Amino acid sequence: MTKRILYYLAIIVTGILGSCAAEKATSDDVLLATVYNQKLYLSELQKKGILNKDISAEDSAVVLNNYVERWVRDALIMQRAESNIPKDLNIDELVRDYRASLVRYNYQKVLIEQLTDKKITPEQLQTYYDQNKEQLRLQDAMVRAYYIKVPRSAPDTEQLKKWWSNRKDNMSKIAAYCNQYANKFMLVDTVWYQQQDIIGLFPKGALSAGNIADGREFTQKDDDFYYFLKCIEVIPNKDIPPLSAVQDKVEKLILHKRQSEIITQKTEELYELETKRNNVKIYTGLPAVPKKN
Repeated sequence: MTKRILYYLAIIVTGILGSCAAEKATSDDVLLATVYNQKLYLSELQKKGILNKDISAEDSAVVLNNYVERWVRDALIMQRAESNIPKDLNIDELVRDYRASLVRYNYQKVLIEQLTDKKITPEQLQTYYDQNKEQLRLQDAMVRAYYIKVPRSAPDTEQLKKWWSNRKDNMSKIAAYCNQYANKFMLVDTVWYQQQDIIGLFPKGALSAGNIADGREFTQKDDDFYYFLKCIEVIPNKDIPPLSAVQDKVEKLILHKRQSEIITQKTEELYELETKRNNVKIYTGLPAVPKKN
C-alpha cells in the first residue's frame, strides 16, 4: 500500500485501539477489503488479537496491511478453487468423513493412553522375537562400533591415537578425552547402529559399505577433523538380527499390537452393549446395489 493509505490506516487503528482502551463499544465496523462476495472487517482482526494496543499506530497499520494483503490472496485462491470443484466431488461428504476420522482418532487415542500396559518383560520380548523373526530381517546392515570425531586443533591428538591403538587398556582415558574435546563419539560396545548412519558420520565418499566388516578399523582426516572407527560386529543386510540389535523395534511392535487389540476389544464391547440396548438395527433384505455400466 502507499504511504497515504498507511497514514489513513494509522488514523483508523489509533481510533479503534483508543476506543478499546477506553472500553467503549463502537457502533460502526470498518470494511477493509472485499473479494467477490467475501468481506473482511476490522472487527475480525480485533477478535483474533492481531491488533496490539501496545505498539504504535504506524506499526499496527503495517500489521493490518500485511494481514489484508494475505487475506485477499487467500480469498482469491479459495474463490478460484471453489469455481473449479469437479461436479462429482462431494465436499460436504469429505468434510463429514474428515471430521468423523478426527473424532474417532481422538477417542481411540484416549483409550490407548488409559488402557495400554506399557510394561514389557524380558520373557515377552523374547517370545515376540522368536515368533516374528522373519518380519525383523534387516533392510540395512547394522553395526556395533566405536567412533570418534575430534578437531585437529584439539590438544594431545597424538596421545589419543596411541590410546586408540590400545583401546582395551585405555578406554577410560579415551572416554575422558572425548568428553572434553570430541565433537561426537560412540564408545558403548553394546549399542547397534544402522550402517548408513555410520557412513554418514564421515565426509562424503570417505567410507562405503565395503569398508565396514567385523573387526575392521578405519581412520580418516580432513582439513578440520580426525575420524576413528572400529567395527566390532556387522550384521549383513537381509539377515535376521539378534534381539539385542532390534529390542527397541520389538518393544514398539509389542505396544502397537496391544493398542490394536484394545481398539478391537473396545469396539466389539461397544457393539455388544449398544445392540443389547436396541440402539443398533441391521435390516435384512436390503435392495441390491445396481452395477455401474
